[in-house]
Amino acid sequence: VPICFVDPVETNEEIPIKPRGPSFRSTLRKNFWIVVTPEAGVRIMLVVATYVTLVFIFEFTYFLPFDGGFAIVLLWSGAVFCGQLMTLIGMPPLLGMLLAGIALKNLGDPVRGLPDSWAAAIRAFGLMNILMRGGLEMDVGAVRRIGMAVVRLTALPGISEALCVSGLGMWIFKMDFFLALAFGFIL
Repeated sequence: VPICFVDPVETNEEIPIKPRGPSFRSTLRKNFWIVVTPEAGVRIMLVVATYVTLVFIFEFTYFLPFDGGFAIVLLWSGAVFCGQLMTLIGMPPLLGMLLAGIALKNLGDPVRGLPDSWAAAIRAFGLMNILMRGGLEMDVGAVRRIGMAVVRLTALPGISEALCVSGLGMWIFKMDFFLALAFGFIL
């Protein structure tokens, strides 16, 4: 009988209590010296020196505030800083990088000088990086062992949602079948 179905009144056994995870304070204390190192100070000084060098090389063309180069340096340094901050509190650094991009775009928009073509390339590279990291962590042997459950869990929710939306599109908007099906898969 599994321990979760045992009635504690009928037995003299103690029910195991799952210990709580580490507290926020202990996680912060443990990770602080991993993030804050002398090498981190050297990196900060290197970034500042590189930025000043780029300002003088490009003769104040791209790297003044609200220009394209300034926006890239600000995005990169903000992403690195927020990634390290998330590591400090025990969260994935990718979450900090994502939050840095959202904050820089929506809070005052200091990256408004970034050209749209540069922004599109950065977004494409970021998506490629996320998908590549996910693909590198996937275990093909585990996917083969699970088999059809993987296919069902990946394909069926999207297909069923598309069919439901296309059915509603045919009923509410009086669309023909193929247009409603395209509407369902796009939505």
